[in-house]
Amino acid sequence: MNAAGASARQRPRILVVDDEADLRALLADYLVPRGMLVRQAGDGTGMRTVLRGEAIDLVVLDVTMPGESGFELLAELRAAGNDVPVVMLTSRDGLDDRLAGLSRGADDYVTKPFDPPELMARIRAVLRRAPAEARTAPPAGDVAALRLGRCLFEPASGRLSLADGGEVPLTALELEVLRAMARHPNLPLSRRQLDDLAWGTSGGSGARGLDALMLRLRRKIEVDPERPTVLRTVRGEGYLLAVCAAA
Repeated sequence: MNAAGASARQRPRILVVDDEADLRALLADYLVPRGMLVRQAGDGTGMRTVLRGEAIDLVVLDVTMPGESGFELLAELRAAGNDVPVVMLTSRDGLDDRLAGLSRGADDYVTKPFDPPELMARIRAVLRRAPAEARTAPPAGDVAALRLGRCLFEPASGRLSLADGGEVPLTALELEVLRAMARHPNLPLSRRQLDDLAWGTSGGSGARGLDALMLRLRRKIEVDPERPTVLRTVRGEGYLLAVCAAA
């Protein structure tokens, strides 16, 4: 690969999926001069075509589109085991919409109308949570592997696997929360602490958003998500990750 190609590949590849061509063009005009490569799609079919053809680092996905909604497309991605980070765009500022996105595996959301700098900040925050190199270099203080009930979690690589070796896909946000809790094993963390540890400057999830994310993680980790033994709720305090070092 020549120097120009190598330099281009280091730039984050952003896929903007929105039925409004003017909005897609506006975002491309803003993001490209700021160091990002932008691909565009007007619907689910276009999104699938782009994702089949090249590696994408983050998807900006509109909720309200003719035909397949952003929620449906997000659910399809996660059901297929695709953990590409997703920032949802919604024209509705209702809490239910935001929770619907988080519960389906979104990493963040932005309400229309928005300023491009706000979206840029959200994109950068999500990319910081799951940079490509973070899967090969262990963060300071991380142990090699932790036993989480029926699962094995390797914070350095970001790999969550079942006893039979099958890998459990994690979104960037799910991974960051697990890593944050793994740095404080067997200790209760408040919602405020989890916001600070996992979301950092991206604005936090809100109490109900964090609850929705924990429910998603329990469905992936726990034998019985209704009776969790790993991701425990500590009444009046928050959440606790019950772990032991893997053999």
